[in-house]
Amino acid sequence: MVSGNSELSEATVLNTLQFSTGDLYSRDEVQQGQGRLFGLDIIRSASVTSDFQSDPDSVIPITVNVVEGDAYRVRYGGGWTTAECFGVEAQWAARNFVGGGRLLQVRGRVANVLTPQFQNVLCPQGGTEEFGELTGTLSLDFAQPWIFSTRNSFSTALFIERQSLPDVFIREAVGVELALTRLIGPQTSFTLSYSQNYLGSMLQKCCSAQICWYVAQRMSRSCRMPTGLLRSGLASLAILQITFSTPIADTA
Repeated sequence: MVSGNSELSEATVLNTLQFSTGDLYSRDEVQQGQGRLFGLDIIRSASVTSDFQSDPDSVIPITVNVVEGDAYRVRYGGGWTTAECFGVEAQWAARNFVGGGRLLQVRGRVANVLTPQFQNVLCPQGGTEEFGELTGTLSLDFAQPWIFSTRNSFSTALFIERQSLPDVFIREAVGVELALTRLIGPQTSFTLSYSQNYLGSMLQKCCSAQICWYVAQRMSRSCRMPTGLLRSGLASLAILQITFSTPIADTA
């Protein structure tokens, strides 16, 4: 029995639990199912209780109660640092996008606001010329709680960004990230992720410094020129990663 849900369908709640009527009762499965409910961003609280007094010889009724948060969430903020001067950020999220507990999120951040105007007063560590221009990130994130099986989850992100370290380097990139996670045991998961970035950067004249030599090497550029700017054209970077996650048992 499921109660307290309004945005989430009963099928979504039951699929998230990953056990159903007729399954052999397991206290661990019940506790893990409750934990998975908290994995849905829209869930504020959840409880899964077993009634052992109803019919202890055969069937154990289970009651699921959820408390949902807002279906949509907006967050925003701002700040100031001596390196990036003023910055603002905002986030919008649909926490039950087209049903099924799916998450759609848009995030944005802008920094280096008013750096040229306040460099000598409030932002002494800010960059000059190109390094003092606006930096920021804009991303679109999507999460599917299950795909093909209730033990599989999928997430993806699209992003575009411009970052800089004052008078050292500028990084401009656009990319996509994909991740497929499979639950292969109690609290144990296997994740296959892939990211593809297209980036272009401009490096400042500091090849004699170790940090700039490292950045130049990472960008497949050598420090042959001791002065001037090192510029790199459009580059493509692809990363395939496999992650295995399981908790360490407490032996105390």
